[in-house]
Amino acid sequence: MATPTQFTLPVSLEDSVSLDNFLLPDGLDASLLTQLQNIDLPVLYLYGSTGSGVSHLLMSSVRQGSVCDQYLPMAELLGSEAAVLQSIPLGGVIAIDDLECLNELSENWCEALFDLYHRQLDAGGVMRFGAHVAPQQLQIPLADLRSRILSGPVWALPAPDETQVKKVLEARAHARGFEMSDAVLSWLLTRETRNLGHLMQLLEKLDRMTLQQRRRLTVPFLAEWLGDQNVEE
Repeated sequence: MATPTQFTLPVSLEDSVSLDNFLLPDGLDASLLTQLQNIDLPVLYLYGSTGSGVSHLLMSSVRQGSVCDQYLPMAELLGSEAAVLQSIPLGGVIAIDDLECLNELSENWCEALFDLYHRQLDAGGVMRFGAHVAPQQLQIPLADLRSRILSGPVWALPAPDETQVKKVLEARAHARGFEMSDAVLSWLLTRETRNLGHLMQLLEKLDRMTLQQRRRLTVPFLAEWLGDQNVEE
């Protein structure tokens, strides 16, 4: 399946992100994934701490094949002019991430998003929204936009615990063709933040390094790569 065109905005999708490799946290109903893909559900809002999977799911929601699908992270777009939203293709899935970045200084963007919301739904498309804060913590100054964003199902994603983080890393490493032992995972998680976004980037670098040096991923190799001199072979 071809990756949807991302228009002319300075935004890119992570190649490794898909619904298939999202590991559902314990206690999170699988109907979330069904709703996320339901083109008859006009609006859905996700929130959770950084690394909980909000961005993963929003990126995945625009990988269903339509050239009209767009992933728009506000953290990256606020440096542009809000008028750019006037040219967004309509009718597919538009996923707006990082809503916590909107505040009283973002009125132009809020008005542009409000307009985009109505044009998208009028065109038969759907909106998916995400933030790394709960709805009551959003600082969106335009009340009408806020009410539209929260007009559909609201899902809270739990922060992954150590077991979940290990499962995600193991699955992603396996998909890339190498294995991460429990010893490697445990050692890594005692020295690195458990933010999954950071760990995914680290894993990609490790994949390249092990291939370049033709070495297995072991604790000594990882320690050497990270500059830790207190691990022996």
